[in-house]
Amino acid sequence: VMELERYCISVSRGFLPSADPILCLPGPAFRAWEEIGSRLSELLRNKQLRQKVERLSVFRTNELNNEAEWWRAYVLLTFVSHGYIWCEGEEGVAHELPKVLAVPWCVVANHVDMPPVITHAAAVLHNWCRRDPSKGVNRGNLNSLFSFTDTKDEEWFYIETVLVEVAAVESIREIPAILQHCDVQNSTGLIESLCHVEKSIKAMQEAVYQMRDKCSPNVFYNKIRCYHAGWKNNDVLPNGLLYQGVNDLPVQYSGGNAGQSSTLATLDTLLGVEHAGNVLDFFMTQRHHMIRQHRLFLEDLKARLDLRQYVKFSSNDKLVSTYNNAVQALVELRNEHIKLVTLYIVLQKSKGTGQARLQAKGTGGTAFMQLLKTARDNTKLAKL
Repeated sequence: VMELERYCISVSRGFLPSADPILCLPGPAFRAWEEIGSRLSELLRNKQLRQKVERLSVFRTNELNNEAEWWRAYVLLTFVSHGYIWCEGEEGVAHELPKVLAVPWCVVANHVDMPPVITHAAAVLHNWCRRDPSKGVNRGNLNSLFSFTDTKDEEWFYIETVLVEVAAVESIREIPAILQHCDVQNSTGLIESLCHVEKSIKAMQEAVYQMRDKCSPNVFYNKIRCYHAGWKNNDVLPNGLLYQGVNDLPVQYSGGNAGQSSTLATLDTLLGVEHAGNVLDFFMTQRHHMIRQHRLFLEDLKARLDLRQYVKFSSNDKLVSTYNNAVQALVELRNEHIKLVTLYIVLQKSKGTGQARLQAKGTGGTAFMQLLKTARDNTKLAKL
């Protein structure tokens, strides 16, 4: 039996942390840093962030006491660092991150086994809280912890992405059962599990669609997206970013993007979707931006399961059609994501607003539309 908890995956929350992210780092050592985090949008708006950061005392990583505090520190330092780098736009971009930020960010990132750059884990998985702790992780009961703009649009962007993760839980918790059904050749049980997977993927698609409700494409493109850029394949920082006190030369990392979602990678692995060439290279590179235990889960799942082959040779028409329905749901999810990217990026870019070099590629440093369409087409090929 594949025990999800062993991989830090929750049967009730999927890839989200099983305990809510903490609201602040305790003790006086972190008070000034937490104040910067809580006032981040104001300091960015008033162009005071760099000045404030450069006056900060040392971030005392030796006073972080548990994993919840290390993750809070990672998210806090990630948001402050990206604010510092991109607050003056592409013309005033910081080519070097000062030691006061670079050293603790790299120490903390190393501890949680993540790169020192904004990631899906920082912006989404560990960037939420429940308004009412007695109620569930659901729409209407969530706030984001950090924001560059303090707009409802940015908060909705993060929270709706959290809700995509919540919608995926029904799929993820079926995986141990699917493995067992394959082992004992229980096609009836497999059909039932795959129905749950299809339902879950459709709920994910609905959550992606609802991004439109409260996140303006104009606000996203012109005010939010720039802060999520990395420094790999980025013409604004062609050599990467120099982390003072850590590296002697600039280092390159891609920014946050959907390819860092362990959920999408899990669905591809589960349903036997095969990627190749540039798409595969990109997705495999993004795995280094996933939480370590989740990366291990994907590797073990790939080694343990070949669901597509089982269905192909099952001689069970209902099982084949149920499997194909789940694959088609994943195709439609990817189509929905393409529509969203078209609305929020491609159409906004065509209006000629924003910063041309910074907006030329995806935040992951890719020619994103071709990548997304190829990934969608690869998904279609998985059908039997």
